[in-house]
Amino acid sequence: MGVCSSSPDDLNVKPSTQKQKRDAKEAKASEDAKIKMLLLGCGESGKSTIFKQMRILHGKPQTAAELLRLRDIIRSNCVMLMVALANFIEATAEVEGLLLADERKAFNKVLEEVVSNFNDENVDANAEHCMNHIPQFQTLWKSAAFKEAWSRRAETDAIDGHDALMDSFDDITSADYAVPSNHLLLSRVRTEGVVSHSYDIDGAIFEIFDVGGQRYFRKTWFDCFEDVTAIIFVASLSEFDQMLAEDKSKNRMTEALDLFSSVLDNAYFTKIDLLLFLNKKDLFATKIRTSNIADQKDFSDFEGKPNDFDSGVGYFIDKFVAFNEDPERQVFVHITCATDTGNISFVWESCKEIILEANIQASFGL
Repeated sequence: MGVCSSSPDDLNVKPSTQKQKRDAKEAKASEDAKIKMLLLGCGESGKSTIFKQMRILHGKPQTAAELLRLRDIIRSNCVMLMVALANFIEATAEVEGLLLADERKAFNKVLEEVVSNFNDENVDANAEHCMNHIPQFQTLWKSAAFKEAWSRRAETDAIDGHDALMDSFDDITSADYAVPSNHLLLSRVRTEGVVSHSYDIDGAIFEIFDVGGQRYFRKTWFDCFEDVTAIIFVASLSEFDQMLAEDKSKNRMTEALDLFSSVLDNAYFTKIDLLLFLNKKDLFATKIRTSNIADQKDFSDFEGKPNDFDSGVGYFIDKFVAFNEDPERQVFVHITCATDTGNISFVWESCKEIILEANIQASFGL
């Protein structure tokens, strides 16, 4: 028969207090058992699309209310694209000169009623603009001027991939439009601050954080840097010839390289291996056919085969990996297309095993 001993202090503790202590202890144990994963990268790298893919693969479907909001976001994204191209056309005489008479009329109406008071953060107003200017947007998207502007999108603030939304414009503006998964993944809302979701993946709880990538949001990153198990850094391959939206003097790929270097050097992450997703491989494959990496001032040292996918990818892999000067730390590189659920599912299986192994080692202090 066992004998239990209790101190006088233990005997004086009320049951409710004991339960509170037990609950707090269990909550802490549960929190400690979580695998904390950060998605880091510059704005428009595709990290938020990876975040959406995690929900598609491991979370619950979108609710009716969420899908309704996504409908407005997608309509707003169509307007964002048309405004970006309209601004470029208005400032580029040789492109504006391609507008035919009926297209000019539609263009002037869009300039006056949409572009002049456009706010990219006002989703509701932009969705309303979309529905109020359907014939104008249909006419302009088919025009030679807008086709030329899209072909020169590296000179604009247009978001890669949003041409697919405009190609589906008739469906998107129909009364019975239901958001398909490919449009969900293409939808774009700027991540402000930190957003997180937890998922039970093969019995392990992953808490995944998506943080704002623009420069002015990066100060919020430090709020979630403690107790991190894994980092996925996302960089867009296709942006090697584009400038930052917030700083037209800075190449987007150079910004990604600088940011990756700072993450490697951060004191919080010295013991963490990094997963590097070089993203938008599909867009890179298209762009590299006509855009030469060596033509970019920051990458004039490129000596690979011009207009070649593998040479270009290898060059940028070397650029990123060169920042890792710790022989005991690994950088695991994956070439990804964030809008392709099959690709991300395949890549994630490999990453998951790496992360789980790292979590086991951290738990045992290895």
